[in-house]
Amino acid sequence: MALLMVAASVYGVVQLLVLSSPTRSVRMSTALLAIAVGVYGAGVAAGLLELAYTRGVAEATGKSLAEVVKTASYAVDPVIEELMKLAPLLLVAGNVRIRRQWGLTDYVVLGAALGAGFGLLEALARYGLDADRALTVRPTGRMRMPRSRLMKTSRT
Repeated sequence: MALLMVAASVYGVVQLLVLSSPTRSVRMSTALLAIAVGVYGAGVAAGLLELAYTRGVAEATGKSLAEVVKTASYAVDPVIEELMKLAPLLLVAGNVRIRRQWGLTDYVVLGAALGAGFGLLEALARYGLDADRALTVRPTGRMRMPRSRLMKTSRT
């Protein structure tokens, strides 16, 4: 399941590379590296910042960690995630030599690759525990989608 998620992310970026080939100057290897930076750089940094924020606020305010995480998930976490996705592009744009060579299309392609990598990490974190139960085919031929182990159900 994880391999299919990786393949889907790479395929999406390759499609964008093909469409932008007349106007871009970045190589395919650079875009694939941007996917890795999205997973291992931006994704991990965002996760650590979100972890530090929620733990710090929970301790400072005395609220339960679950309550702080619930509030942060729609108030603070999206801002942290978007800033972490943007940070590698800003670091590259700070290099004068690269900034003179690359055009807008190059930044769009690399931004999409960073976002694809970040989305891949989120999908793997969300559905990684469900890989052994992805689809169950019953004898009647019907397919059943499993409930995530992370979701609380009343039938557990």
